[in-house]
Amino acid sequence: MMMNEEIEHRRIYTNGIWVHIAEKGQGPLVLLIHGFPQLWCCWVHQISHLASHARLWRL
Repeated sequence: MMMNEEIEHRRIYTNGIWVHIAEKGQGPLVLLIHGFPQLWCCWVHQISHLASHARLWRL
């Protein structure tokens, strides 16, 4: 699986926990939320297309 270096990784503190965010793109915010036991990278095939139209947060 190829990881794109344009993806920004950061953590946000919300509701008493730290959450990892993988972010890419600009525009309206779109949340991509994976199920258990997947990781944010399960969205790798959708990232490039969606990021050209919106700001993505992968949780």
